[in-house]
Amino acid sequence: MGSSSFLKRLLWKWQKLERGWGLTVCFGSFTGVSSGLAAMFSLILYKIWFWVALCYEFYILRSYQLLNSDDHANFLRKNNRNPADYRPDIVHQALLMILDSRINKSGRLRAVYVRTEKGILIEVKPYVRIPRTFKRFAGIMLQLLQKLSISAVGKREKLLRVIKNPVTQYLPINSRRIGLSHSSDKLVNINQYVASAGSDVDLVFVVGAMAHGKIDKDYADDFISVSGYPLSAAYCISMITIALEAKGMLILLVAVMGHEPPLSMICINGSSYKSAFG
Repeated sequence: MGSSSFLKRLLWKWQKLERGWGLTVCFGSFTGVSSGLAAMFSLILYKIWFWVALCYEFYILRSYQLLNSDDHANFLRKNNRNPADYRPDIVHQALLMILDSRINKSGRLRAVYVRTEKGILIEVKPYVRIPRTFKRFAGIMLQLLQKLSISAVGKREKLLRVIKNPVTQYLPINSRRIGLSHSSDKLVNINQYVASAGSDVDLVFVVGAMAHGKIDKDYADDFISVSGYPLSAAYCISMITIALEAKGMLILLVAVMGHEPPLSMICINGSSYKSAFG
């Protein structure tokens, strides 16, 4: 039963009590006491029960969920939001792809950053274990929203954390930021493009982890297209990692640019919508 119907029933019963109807019916008859005392005692007990139930509803049953287009499409449309903009599953797939890559397993992945459309920047340590299922991933992201960091079990080291902008302050001075965009006029062979990079240049690939939209030009020095067809973020990352393996690069930094979903929450049985950080 929904929270709104639950509260309506409670309010209706409480109003009924306030009008003095059926006070002894709720708690049975009181033998040996006056009707006025029984009514007063019933009212007190009923009000106590009401507030206990109300607190239970809002503080125990209340839960937050990561907004996504599959589970909350109707809710998003009612709030004039486009469900296609809420695809945290794309970020999940992209992170799994890069963290599972051989270049990361060999210790050559320097850092991974996730930046949302609203400018929230998240640092992902290369050795973190991202949950394989989206449900568990959503739970981790939800915990990150509330605590601003996720630490290793039994350790103080932060595996995931919200950090200050801009992301450029964390990149090497000699880095070259490369944005991947299907709409770019510069169609390249990714293997040849990576091979042509100098050995003294650190490559930073910026991948769009959203269903629709473009990467901010301020975050890339060069925009390239690796295929004549639209590709998923995860597949683009797989092409990048394979190309870097062939070159034997010692450093790789990937900034996964996501839309609002990683830092957007829905409150169930409480307030209708809450977006973290405004």
